[in-house]
Amino acid sequence: MKFYDDIAGIYDDMTRFSERLDKEKPFFQNLIKKHYIKTALDVACGTGLHTILLNELGVKTVGVDISAKMLNIAKTHAKNRRLDVHFLNLTMNELSYNINEKFDALFCLGNSLPHLQTDSELDNAIANFAGILHKKGFLILQLLNYAKILKTKKRIVNISYKDNHEFIRFYDFYENKIQFNILTIKKENDKIVHSLNSTILVPYLQDDITKALKNHGFHEINVFTNLQGHAFQKHTSDNLVITAIKN
Repeated sequence: MKFYDDIAGIYDDMTRFSERLDKEKPFFQNLIKKHYIKTALDVACGTGLHTILLNELGVKTVGVDISAKMLNIAKTHAKNRRLDVHFLNLTMNELSYNINEKFDALFCLGNSLPHLQTDSELDNAIANFAGILHKKGFLILQLLNYAKILKTKKRIVNISYKDNHEFIRFYDFYENKIQFNILTIKKENDKIVHSLNSTILVPYLQDDITKALKNHGFHEINVFTNLQGHAFQKHTSDNLVITAIKN
């Protein structure tokens, strides 16, 4: 996807890659222990944050992403940390055709599902997830809580800074979709320069995801507001985290 190729160079600074590696490890340690995870697929892995984190915790994890430039950075991270990690340049709907092995767990985090542009694409992606999980395999999905976003229609998502860069993330709202924008402002040789990158998202809600999961044989579906497992509140939670088990 061109959007992620274009922002690959700023992605780690914007998402605090180094800080999150250590901060998020306790959650994943508990998850690995609870669900006996030895192998995992990290779908839409980006620059490899969770792929690397899981591998460092002893889980044989393969990272998959649509952006070749993101994966190149992920490979560099793995090499720098002396990890032998396998990465694949695939979409969510290409998994079952290109991956022969099955996994104990599948992670799809970072608000990746809303990039699927139709209900059919969402359904196909969930079918792919089911197809490459072992029986009783564990699935965890994380996306933004669009029930809250659509209710408030707050345009500014986040403003952050790293070195001489300022990142402004904001929305444009359309009838059935949302345009997500990243405005990057930086100072170069006493001049202010900027770039704007945008992509269209589909604001999938809890019911959309759980319906697709049930259609493809997932059960024990649970909904949370964050990775720590706090209770989900439809109109106030920032995130929607869904876990499920494959039949």
